[in-house]
Amino acid sequence: MRPGDTNGKLLERLLESLELHEREHEPQVTWVFRVLSCSRELAQLEATLAYEEWRRRPGRAAYAAFRAAQDQADAAQDALARAALARRGT
Repeated sequence: MRPGDTNGKLLERLLESLELHEREHEPQVTWVFRVLSCSRELAQLEATLAYEEWRRRPGRAAYAAFRAAQDQADAAQDALARAALARRGT
């Protein structure tokens, strides 16, 4: 599987999570958790691809792109963790 294929599949999963008519039976917290989970996966994939690019072509710009992508992935992970804690009621 090529990285672009993986990226597309994750995006497709995210868009499927946004289809409200299929999620009406789920509590809103579950739906939000699903969207945040897919968003985290997509952000981490972007960070991994940026890291691989930086390893192939070292330089300041590539490193800055990797760090920015990794920061976004970290923020997505934090949002997912907050949602998981809220779901547990803590």
